[in-house]
Amino acid sequence: MDWIDTSSSIKTYEANFDFEVKVYQEGRTLDDGYYRMKDRATGKYLNSRTMKFETLEGEGDSTAFIWHYTWLDDMERYKIQNHNDSAYLNNEGALTDRVYSKARSSFYLYTLVGGEELECFVRTPERYGSYYWETDGETLVCDQADKMPSDFPFVLEKVTGNGGETGISEAVVRDAAFTVDVTHSGITVTSGSAVGMTVYTMAGSPVMRTRLGAGTHTIHTVPLVPGIYIVRVTDGKTVRSVKFVR
Repeated sequence: MDWIDTSSSIKTYEANFDFEVKVYQEGRTLDDGYYRMKDRATGKYLNSRTMKFETLEGEGDSTAFIWHYTWLDDMERYKIQNHNDSAYLNNEGALTDRVYSKARSSFYLYTLVGGEELECFVRTPERYGSYYWETDGETLVCDQADKMPSDFPFVLEKVTGNGGETGISEAVVRDAAFTVDVTHSGITVTSGSAVGMTVYTMAGSPVMRTRLGAGTHTIHTVPLVPGIYIVRVTDGKTVRSVKFVR
């Protein structure tokens, strides 16, 4: 009887798998200040006038693309206010009027740890469904309840400057005893003391100059020729400059 060799050799293989692990942080993840929100996939920015993600046209620091992020200690969330007319983002991804509601207009912000850019995703409070913001390439989409994004859909780009030809001087914004808000039709200045206001062309030529007392004043810009201007307001100690499009 012939014997059949039933023995066999066992071969072992070593496999290596590489995984990209992204870690996020929550809580107070960024400094209070002014930022542009960019759709990471398209490179377009959220425009407060249209509430769509659009390409920056010409002067990239147009106030329509600038948002003010402020940490709320009592809520442990952020509020997001558009710099163009001071309206707030609400939990539906739309703009409110200027009457602020902490319940409807505050958000959790999660940022990527160790990223080259300030990548993030946003979630609404539990009271409003714990929606995670996404983008469809054009607008904010706020209907993903309890579904964490697979990636970081947004990039925040901080706006800084020295009060000159950049859009906003952050140090002045924080400490100034007055505020300046610019819309399509006018410039609103609120101050506790007298201030001087001058509007310049981009070439540096003054086209409007006035002195304002304490209180809130709105100066109409309708007479100005359409173009890009800088409004500069000073109380003698602090100067704030904002670039705007008429």
